[in-house]
Amino acid sequence: MPAAEYSHKVDERVLHARERMETRIVRRKLSSERAREVRGRFEMSVSEVKKVLADAASDGVITREEWRRVNQSTRTLSRAAARAR
Repeated sequence: MPAAEYSHKVDERVLHARERMETRIVRRKLSSERAREVRGRFEMSVSEVKKVLADAASDGVITREEWRRVNQSTRTLSRAAARAR
């Protein structure tokens, strides 16, 4: 798959996870301090995903093995968003 196309899909997934995290922060009425902590963990996860994606996309094509690595790293986004407790 072309790297640009896959990068766009990953960006959409990050956006969706960010929306879910913000919804959970509001729904659970977290304090501003706790919300800042949750957002910080989420942003650390996003930076890790971006790093793995940049490494995988360096040749312009995402192979199945590279896809697996990036997909595994995006799972941390869901976990980071779910920790908004």
